Amino acid sequence: MSQTHLEILQEIQNTQEQLQQLTEQKRQILACRSHPSPLAYYGSPYRAVYHQRLIKLETQLSEHKHILQQQLCQLEQELARVKSSSP
Repeated sequence: MSQTHLEILQEIQNTQEQLQQLTEQKRQILACRSHPSPLAYYGSPYRAVYHQRLIKLETQLSEHKHILQQQLCQLEQELARVKSSSP
């Protein structure tokens, strides 16, 4: 295996780990939305702010996850190209 091949494999592994971390963070956010903080009791002005922040975080995580998935796809294509061009 060439150095480039190993570097791409390492990048793929790192990207997959980041995707797993994002998935866990999103799961935690969804759990928070299901069981809000005591500060976010019904009728509290904090509830709307709390809920909006959770939604914003969830949106940011989804966008980051989408970018990482695209990077992973590109890395896998690059790996296939490197494999096919090596003897």
